[in-house]
Amino acid sequence: MGSPQPSRPIPNPSGNVDFDPTWAVEINYSQPLGSWPVKYKALVVMHGPKGCGEPCQPLGPGLLRTTEYLTQQLLVFDVGQMVWNLPQRYVVFGGYRWWKNKFGIEPNQPNGYFVGTTESTWLAGTAMKF
Repeated sequence: MGSPQPSRPIPNPSGNVDFDPTWAVEINYSQPLGSWPVKYKALVVMHGPKGCGEPCQPLGPGLLRTTEYLTQQLLVFDVGQMVWNLPQRYVVFGGYRWWKNKFGIEPNQPNGYFVGTTESTWLAGTAMKF
């Protein structure tokens, strides 16, 4: 006989969640860089453990949760200000995001089940305000 397979969290088809109250620390920082319409923006977030969230299952719990860490840094170029003298109308940006224990999910789940919960992403994009 083979070894038993790790059990996986049971899906929550209803989508109903009810997390426990927890603590959070969130910091936003924005710094203009020189005389060009360029800004450095940073976001730092920590959320405490918030409990399972999903309804109790007869065959086992939903995903275990832990403290979540997120940081994102961006360089933002204000095209709207440079070209049309309309600040914050159209911007382009590039940056980096690092997120550990994404959505508070504990990577080491019971019975050996592992969920990849760290994001490390380079990003680029545009934003337009109408």
